[in-house]
Amino acid sequence: MKDETLLYNPGSVKFCALNPSAAFVWERLEVPRTVAELAHELGAAYHLENATGVEQDLQAVLEQLAGLDFLTHADLPPTATPALTGQEPGLPYVAPRVNLMDESQVLSAFQVTSAGTSWWAV
Repeated sequence: MKDETLLYNPGSVKFCALNPSAAFVWERLEVPRTVAELAHELGAAYHLENATGVEQDLQAVLEQLAGLDFLTHADLPPTATPALTGQEPGLPYVAPRVNLMDESQVLSAFQVTSAGTSWWAV
């Protein structure tokens, strides 16, 4: 869906749209990692010279995902200070972001008609 990844929580009937950097983090949560490891990987993917602010951005998006019941607090990785230096310039870094949406907002945002949602009802 454009440049975003969409998560759905059937318990709350809410959707979350993850921007590319949040989706990058989400995909890496399948394997246990520390915040430092995630920050390093995110910094390397975006070719950041240092990790200033990246760990805080990660902690914020992880807490938000936990608050929305996409992660449990037990799933949250431990924190540590990442160190990134000497990276080449790359994609512009945008802090991971989660946008909470209900079904009507998803349909509107992605311009899907009710006829186009029949495949969602499984």
